[in-house]
Amino acid sequence: MIAENTTSALDAIQCLSGCTLGNQRLKVHDFGKHKYTFLVSRTGVGIKLSLKEQRFKDESRYLELEEKAEKGEATVEDIARFQSLLDERVKMLLSIRHDELFESVITTRKPPQIEAFTDLARCHRCGDLVLESRLVNIDGFSMCRQCSSYLIRPSGNVGAYH
Repeated sequence: MIAENTTSALDAIQCLSGCTLGNQRLKVHDFGKHKYTFLVSRTGVGIKLSLKEQRFKDESRYLELEEKAEKGEATVEDIARFQSLLDERVKMLLSIRHDELFESVITTRKPPQIEAFTDLARCHRCGDLVLESRLVNIDGFSMCRQCSSYLIRPSGNVGAYH
């Protein structure tokens, strides 16, 4: 399973499909898109679902109330109206057919690899234990990806290791 966002939709997908980050059957590439690819691991054949644009009545009122809530300017009545509009949206989404909600396309692609656990090693820079398969080697120094990203400058020069 490949998801292209990090919204709460992933909670439902993990619960319903059994594909989780922990068992490595769920891969997340956060492009901010509601696209979900479900693959049969043996064949790589699957289905890609892409959320269709939905039109809601009272869109401008919803956005106005959402903005007021985010700024901390909403009254109790504003929050109640916002929640009511949100409830109406959820009710509508739950009542429509899947083909009205998602575009679906049959796809073939290589399923994500399930990575075997490897030994742990220390990052030369921060000292944290890291899966060896995730270490980056820079000039003979093994570092975690986070530390190595601090060292590579736009010019291509590598900063100090300490």
